[in-house]
Amino acid sequence: MLKIGILSTLFGPYQVAGEDGVRGAKLALKEFGYRAGGHDLEVDIEGTNAMGASATQACENLANKGVKLFVGPLSGDEAIAVRLFANEHPASTFVNGGSASQPMFNPAENFFMFNATGAQLMTGLGKYCYETLGFRRIATIGEAYSFPFAQIGGFALDFTNHGGEISNFIWCALGTTDYENNIGEIPDDVDAVYSTLGGTDGLNFLEQFRVKHGNTLPLVAGSIFGDQSLLTSVKHHAEMLKGVVSASTHADNIDTRAWNDFLEMYRNTYPVEERFYAPSFFAFTYYTSMKALLLALDAVDGDITKVQDALKALVFESPVGKVRLDHHRTAIIDTFINEIRQTETGELYTHMLQRIPETNVTFGMSDDDYMEIGDFSVHRMPGMKKQRTLQDVLAAAKKKAKKDRA
Repeated sequence: MLKIGILSTLFGPYQVAGEDGVRGAKLALKEFGYRAGGHDLEVDIEGTNAMGASATQACENLANKGVKLFVGPLSGDEAIAVRLFANEHPASTFVNGGSASQPMFNPAENFFMFNATGAQLMTGLGKYCYETLGFRRIATIGEAYSFPFAQIGGFALDFTNHGGEISNFIWCALGTTDYENNIGEIPDDVDAVYSTLGGTDGLNFLEQFRVKHGNTLPLVAGSIFGDQSLLTSVKHHAEMLKGVVSASTHADNIDTRAWNDFLEMYRNTYPVEERFYAPSFFAFTYYTSMKALLLALDAVDGDITKVQDALKALVFESPVGKVRLDHHRTAIIDTFINEIRQTETGELYTHMLQRIPETNVTFGMSDDDYMEIGDFSVHRMPGMKKQRTLQDVLAAAKKKAKKDRA
């Protein structure tokens, strides 16, 4: 019997995303009959709340139960914490679930990432917005933690490299409910607003954005703002969301046998009241990650002391095409530029506009050139007129708080 631990956000603003991540992981386990490498599999699931400390605690709980094979976590800051835990447990193997923070570019030796980083997923979206949609000036909004940093930084890099301008970077806290001040920071002269908000954050933002701007100011979606984990619950905002472009690991309507088989398996396995219209970003990434681990276990006959070497060499077909790792143990994978559309029955879905083949974590740059960019953060973004220090950010926050009190 081999034990596998799954970490997913089953509490907090990303709960519904985490639940679909677990559904995706279970699809891979079902496909393998809960056996790999000649061994039956025992699965233990630990819930987290999108914070690093909760992910560390989940890892410790699983390790105390004798788990040495981990799949997860889901959120960006969680993965940074898990990477530190992985460094302290070199005999254990960690396969990322859905986290896509930029610092995962160079994870621990025993941490493997078969999904793209949030920045990598933005490959081509900025160019599409500039050249095809004609957007010249865009404001961005996202929560101030590592995944939105990656998404907004990747988008800003692509958009500004093609001639666009980011008017301002608007940040909020994870779990924000009142976006009035954030929405008030959007300049009147922008062509669109790019949002990375997901889960209940995305829902709350949409409700309040609609009151302020209606359908008059176009939106551009990050990977989870234009994802079934949000779209399924915001069909009443269809007129505002139809035509919004996004970028992700997949599109809901890819016309291939592999994708349609995966879509059918997802829909047939879970009743309609327990799932989304189509597999979410997280169902897809957790399915792919779990499948990678099971294939590696098969390759070494269940010998967990050899599974890390097997993961490094693994090349396999996901529902959207070939997946392999680079020398940083991060994925080289096709990514997709999509448009939100609506079915005749009212379901919102993502329609593929472009497929970007074999994107990698460094946007095709050399490692040295990529490292010069540095990690994206609240005070370091491509196109930022002035690269601010943390002290500048804190001073601006104090000034704003004083003005709000006045």
